[in-house]
Amino acid sequence: MSRPAGDTVPEPLRRRLDGRLTAQVGFTVLLLTVSPEGWPRVAMLSPGEVLARRRTLRLALWPESAATANLARTRRCTLAAVAGGSGWYLFCSARSFGHLEVGGRLLAGFQLRVEQVLEDRVPYAALTGGIRYRLSDPEQVLPLWKETVAALRKRR
Repeated sequence: MSRPAGDTVPEPLRRRLDGRLTAQVGFTVLLLTVSPEGWPRVAMLSPGEVLARRRTLRLALWPESAATANLARTRRCTLAAVAGGSGWYLFCSARSFGHLEVGGRLLAGFQLRVEQVLEDRVPYAALTGGIRYRLSDPEQVLPLWKETVAALRKRR
C-alpha cells in the first residue's frame, strides 16, 4: 500500500545513492519517462549514474538514449527503487545541466528536484530487493563510476 512520504529523498535511498559505490554494486534504480507517443519507458540506472542529495538527485545518462530525449522533452520523471524494506517512488521535475565528460565519453547531465515521494510498504512484509545485477568487470567499471559521481558532485 502506497502512502505519501514527503518531498525529500528517503534516507534509506539517499544512503544507497550517496556516491560511495563499492558497497552498492548491484543496486538498481528505475527511471520512468514517457515517450512522444505517450508510452511509459523504463531505464535501469546504477549508483554510478545517480547522486542523491536531500531534495535533489543528479543523473548522468547516455546522450542518445530514449530516457535522455524523453526527460529533456517532458522535464518530468519518476524514480523507483527498493531500499530499507520499502518500495519508493520519487516524482521529480528535471532540468538539463549539459554534458559531463567522463572516461573520454560525454554523458547527458540532469538535475532532478523531488516534488513528491510515495512509500510502498505493508505491515506484514518487508521488501528485500529489487532488480539486481553483477558487474562482469568491476575493475574497469568502478573507476568510471567514481569519475562520473565526482563530475556530478561538481555541477552547480
